[in-house]
Amino acid sequence: MLTVNLFTPTFAHDECSTAWKTSKHIRYVREQMQFDGITIFTDGLINSPIVQQVKSPIKIGWLREPECLHPQDYAQAFDNRHKFAFILTYYQPLIDTDYDKFRFAPYGGIWIKREHWGIAPKTKLVSMLYGSKMSTRGHILRHDIAGELGDNYGIDYYGFRGTPTDYSAETKRRVLQDYAFSIVTETCRQDNLFTEILLDCFAVGTVPIFWGCPNAGYFFDQLGIVPFVGVDNLRYILRMFATMKTYTEMLPYIKTNLDLVGEYEIAEDWLWDRVLKDYGVIGL
Repeated sequence: MLTVNLFTPTFAHDECSTAWKTSKHIRYVREQMQFDGITIFTDGLINSPIVQQVKSPIKIGWLREPECLHPQDYAQAFDNRHKFAFILTYYQPLIDTDYDKFRFAPYGGIWIKREHWGIAPKTKLVSMLYGSKMSTRGHILRHDIAGELGDNYGIDYYGFRGTPTDYSAETKRRVLQDYAFSIVTETCRQDNLFTEILLDCFAVGTVPIFWGCPNAGYFFDQLGIVPFVGVDNLRYILRMFATMKTYTEMLPYIKTNLDLVGEYEIAEDWLWDRVLKDYGVIGL
């Protein structure tokens, strides 16, 4: 178990970056101004004076929240990259500017408990969960979908419209597990950005009708994903494609994505396997 000193404004009250989960390999201590090991600073704190105030032999940045929500954090990170051993990010434009200082890390995260993973019998056709947020293109698209399609396409809505829900892992299971398909939109549509919005679908064998991550097929089986680009395109998919027969035909690809999704359950465990061990910091 690697102990890491953490400064974060985004998951300060969780054990790790995935809500309601615990990393197998990384344990955090919080906001130690002097620490003889790795210190991680996430998101806006990458650009804070506190980075230089903390005494730690290895400082790592982590741009975790999407760029479309916090563009200023990403814009400033390039000028502050010299303060870190490297900065972790999904954001390809930064990675392309300096492969040594910016290293890929998935947002990742699966909220649904492992005990519920698997391909359950599908008794319902299409669901959609969305909230009240309207900050980004993805947020707005969710409201456009519900407003324009309404109750005409057999969609079971949860959250802002339809069945009320809370903010929990159990809600995600309820919205997905019994459904063959679910309409899901990421906050923004950028390469490498996939979150629990997509991954929870794979974990319970639900086909995502998906707006987001154009290169999702690099990480998963694209044949197990139904991409859409707008409301009109989605309308056609629901009318012509979203059937139980289609779901059955897609089962081989659904199973592949269920097999692939586990490595992204907790971003910290991915980082341990793919970054931190290779960096030679196991003993710290």
